[in-house]
Amino acid sequence: MNILATRNIFIDTSIFKGIKFLWNHKYLKIITKLANSNEIQLFLTTITKREIIKKITEDVNSSISQMKKLRKEATILSSLKEYDKIFKRIDKEKLKKKLIDKFDKFCKESKCQIISTNNVQIDEVFSKYFDEQPPFKRSGKKFEFPDAFVLESLSNWCKKNNDQMYIISNDNDMKDFCKENEYLYFINNIPKFLNIFLSHIKYSIRIIQMFEDNIDKIHEKLKSEFEWLGFYLEDREGDVLSAELKDAEFDDINLIDLNNASAFFELDTLIKFEAEIYYDDYDTAIYDSEDKVLIPWQKIEETIENSYEASIIVEIKLNADDINDYSIEELTINDNQDVGIQVENILNYK
Repeated sequence: MNILATRNIFIDTSIFKGIKFLWNHKYLKIITKLANSNEIQLFLTTITKREIIKKITEDVNSSISQMKKLRKEATILSSLKEYDKIFKRIDKEKLKKKLIDKFDKFCKESKCQIISTNNVQIDEVFSKYFDEQPPFKRSGKKFEFPDAFVLESLSNWCKKNNDQMYIISNDNDMKDFCKENEYLYFINNIPKFLNIFLSHIKYSIRIIQMFEDNIDKIHEKLKSEFEWLGFYLEDREGDVLSAELKDAEFDDINLIDLNNASAFFELDTLIKFEAEIYYDDYDTAIYDSEDKVLIPWQKIEETIENSYEASIIVEIKLNADDINDYSIEELTINDNQDVGIQVENILNYK
């Protein structure tokens, strides 16, 4: 069991991007709740805040481009009232402001402290760059400079306040930096931090053990929920007729939230499944010179095996009087997102 080293945490831009800047995400709701009750202290830096705003702006621009492509491809739907919203004009600047306002609201509600990077000695950063020390060890590229200033400012804050801090990031250069720093502890995702944090609660160990002892029941629930997901072909014109879970390998199991009535677990899972698919066979296609398209004469129907990595969140209902009395309340797979299948990759692998 990992011992909680500090209640100070820094969340890197890569983590926010990984959850698509969804400020109402389950992980961020828990972080906000803990910060509001002064159980943890969240930090960002001035550079990190600007990075997040820049990434939000880039994602908005990319999303609008995708929307324009959709409108072009789906023009026929513009006459149908139920699709009006798709074809309405998008105010890019208004949309950016709304999303950035949500970020600002998250910072306020989580009592986030912003550490200035102005106190970092430039010579110290350049010295690490030329000596190829972390965070320049792996790449040595100039785009690591923002991370260098971020990490140095966090380390300086800890040194000044005689404290320590968890760096939550999936950036390996940050990981290398933390290995050589006495104040910073690296963790690659929020669930792992929450698991460490909650492990200091006395009865949490018993709940974790109970969950792991009954992992077969989780597997059964996963199998039934998997059938309700949507499936689609990413690189073929066709359909997924059915999909069946064949196996699931649970890697990390993390307790991410706990109260008297419920416990929430996050599981990094490799899902293996079998799908029956049906798609156009372009080997039988002829060219329509009038419409300038290929028209396939036959379709292919086959059963394929596939796998993908998923984040699974499980809610366990607890009995306050008997810790062994519980039920699986809910299980969600990748926030119930549809599963895309790339046929070409599967055929090449075979």
